[in-house]
Amino acid sequence: MARLRKEQLELLRRAATFVKPGGVLVYSTCSLEPEENGDLVTEFLKDNADFTLDESGDVLPMRDGFDGAYAARLVRKP
Repeated sequence: MARLRKEQLELLRRAATFVKPGGVLVYSTCSLEPEENGDLVTEFLKDNADFTLDESGDVLPMRDGFDGAYAARLVRKP
């Protein structure tokens, strides 16, 4: 889990470099693990003050009837 989390954070950081001011970056996983989802987004935002979390949420198998997932909509400040 630690290795995957590190790789995912690095991918998110790299992708963020391509987002123009006012642009949107969607981070999504097919996981329900907080370490890969909300916790990772929180860490990213601490180091990237030019981004804000617009919204996030998960899909839960027991609630939504299909595989779990997570997505966060990050906006780069203009």
